[in-house]
Amino acid sequence: MARQRDDIALFESYLAEAGVRMTGMADDLRLWAEVSQGLVSGFLRWQLKKGYSVGSVNVRLSTVRTYTRLAANAGHLPTTAYREITTIRTILGRAAISTSGGGFRA
Repeated sequence: MARQRDDIALFESYLAEAGVRMTGMADDLRLWAEVSQGLVSGFLRWQLKKGYSVGSVNVRLSTVRTYTRLAANAGHLPTTAYREITTIRTILGRAAISTSGGGFRA
């Protein structure tokens, strides 16, 4: 659970740099209502630019997906937004940013 809180804290740091001030996301699923595929994809790119390992980026993607699933199940995140977020693939090896849909490919 501590790792997940750290993952969400890093996501909040990314959001702050992107101009979206949000704190307490680990404790309040209502705050996930505006999370989108674009924000999550941007989070992956941001981490890679900051020098985080592919493995760490993928673990954080899993954490964000878990919280978006919980938020969607609780009715706070639209199901369509959740489905779009689930289409974001994990990064394999050396990452290349795809221009279609903001995803990643190996």
